[in-house]
Amino acid sequence: SFEKDQLTKNSRIKKCNCQKSIIQNGDFSDGSSTGDIDREVNLPHWHQGTNTPRYISSTGYSTPGRVYMWGNKAVAESIWQEVKFEKGKKYKGCFAFKFVPVSDRVNSSKNIRFKLLASKTSTLNTINCTSGTCQEITTSQTVMEEDEWQEHNFEGWMANDDYNYLFVLPETDVNENSAEAIYDCFFDD
Repeated sequence: SFEKDQLTKNSRIKKCNCQKSIIQNGDFSDGSSTGDIDREVNLPHWHQGTNTPRYISSTGYSTPGRVYMWGNKAVAESIWQEVKFEKGKKYKGCFAFKFVPVSDRVNSSKNIRFKLLASKTSTLNTINCTSGTCQEITTSQTVMEEDEWQEHNFEGWMANDDYNYLFVLPETDVNENSAEAIYDCFFDD
């Protein structure tokens, strides 16, 4: 959930609530069935960014629907939505995420965090912003393998330009492009 003005108090009721949210289908409850986003599943307002993020129709953080992604510092899956960020305006928001243990990952750095990026293009295919094309909105705290769902709240992010897209992607401290060095996670609300 995102909003320009007022974020309602979150009393740990397992829901990020915003008044005047500029995000559509932010809780992912409006999806068809489990599968790859844009390939097998229509997830209204959300699109596949990089690689093959999956929509999971079962209950996530607080409602049915969540997104399953993997990533690290070198490579990641991502999703995007068309969102208008206006230069000079401040934004605040929140989201929930969770590390998903996968037994065949051999790297010892078993943690995950999420990064939100504002972009000028829907074809952003990098996990880091390059000057003039995008701006980092926030990076969440890092959660470890044994952690449950976590919330990340932020406020006061100011757009340094006009941007048309929101990108969501996971990352870790590992900088290796291999199947064994990526970690899996859920993103929701």
